[in-house]
Amino acid sequence: MASMRIGLSAILLCWAPAGLAAQAGQVDAVASPQMARPELDAMLAAVDGERFLEVAVHVALLDGEVLYDFRGDDPQSLASNTKILTTTAALMALEDTYRWYTEVYLNEDIVRVVGKGDPSLRRIGDVDYADRFARDMADSLKQHGKTTLSVLELDGRYFGDQVRHSGWPSNQAQATYCAPVSALSVEGGVLEVYISGDKVWTLPDVSQGMKIRYAQKRGQSISAWWGSQPNEIMVAPSLSGKEESVRFAVQDPQVLYAAWLKTALLKYGVTVEEVRHLDSSAAESSGELLLDWRSAWTLADVLVVTNKESDNFLAEVVLKTLGAERKQAGDYASGIAAIHEVLSEALKRDLTFKQADGSGLTRSDSEDLNTCTAEEMCAILRAMAEHPRGALFFDTLPIGGVDGSLKPRFKDAIFAPQRLHAKTGFILGASSLSGYLLLPDDRIAVFSFLVNFDRSKNKNTNNRRFQALQTEFFTQFLQEEA
Repeated sequence: MASMRIGLSAILLCWAPAGLAAQAGQVDAVASPQMARPELDAMLAAVDGERFLEVAVHVALLDGEVLYDFRGDDPQSLASNTKILTTTAALMALEDTYRWYTEVYLNEDIVRVVGKGDPSLRRIGDVDYADRFARDMADSLKQHGKTTLSVLELDGRYFGDQVRHSGWPSNQAQATYCAPVSALSVEGGVLEVYISGDKVWTLPDVSQGMKIRYAQKRGQSISAWWGSQPNEIMVAPSLSGKEESVRFAVQDPQVLYAAWLKTALLKYGVTVEEVRHLDSSAAESSGELLLDWRSAWTLADVLVVTNKESDNFLAEVVLKTLGAERKQAGDYASGIAAIHEVLSEALKRDLTFKQADGSGLTRSDSEDLNTCTAEEMCAILRAMAEHPRGALFFDTLPIGGVDGSLKPRFKDAIFAPQRLHAKTGFILGASSLSGYLLLPDDRIAVFSFLVNFDRSKNKNTNNRRFQALQTEFFTQFLQEEA
């Protein structure tokens, strides 16, 4: 991950030789005459004029001079552009070298694992960091003469009890992008089930704590789902009988964590007789600190994956971490309060955006839960450009035509060399794109392009259409700037 950041930083230096913040000035918008752009106005008005469909666009230079505005002061749902709020606040409030940690305490034959949200207990490239943690824990126990634990206590209270936001779509609970978040998580709250003939296995291996049962039905491909018990997995093999796998979000991340850790410790020679999940009434940790494990990922590493891959799980980890570090409570309300406080302090004004979670996945039929104006989003992007870690944030954004969620888009010659770096977003009801744009005269602009819609009342609403509109708009905008 570090090499990726170095590469993107090199691109940034080519893109803006004096650094991204070199052209940044006062954060408050500059009142200046705005160039008339009738073709752009007509393009957006044609879509905005449709029933139950709204468009808001704002483009400004880093000194605040407004280059274009179309309903830029109207709040709109953000979808995954919510991650911009979360990740900018994180870089402003925490060191980019910040690491999460997990502590293991030994008290006679009782071991307590205290989680602080490490999101890197997973396979990263060719390395299984979860397995490394279990191996180091087993080695430490055996050095103390412990090969049997009467009780393994799991303390995941750092992030509170709510592992899923109440506004996440319940009918998509098993989708990997809906993975629940706990202070004790493994593999990002996702389980992968493999089948080959009569053999069934999982990653991570949870054979000592979960039961796999075969369902009667078979389909064209393997399917799996949670059974009636928290530790029960139902699997329906495919008709082909070939080796296949399926990934899905877990119900309770601590149940998965318990099954995985019990299985992994046994592999390394340590037996666990009983597992207990601690609640709010449990006393603080006591005994000898056996292991102080630091995350493989730094905050900077996590933010690259969060924005380039639009990873919801990591965005929620970051939000809860901000709450825990700044407000001493790792719940949603504290994380949101911390983000609002950090960004308002940076912009020296009370911001009006509303936020419900860290990722933008939350939705409601009756209320817009993650909203911001296009102008305010641009102000946040300008403030981030001025910040000492502005280049690090710039590195996290997908590059048009190059990588992340923008790899297949903005490939036309007018967008070369890599003129558009931005965060994408889409949920049912919102499509968004916000970031930085290199103009033909080498000035740098910030922009926010937000579309809101009601598909139940306007069937001509799909993300491909809105992506095409974004491409058409910025193509025309760059042509006018040339």
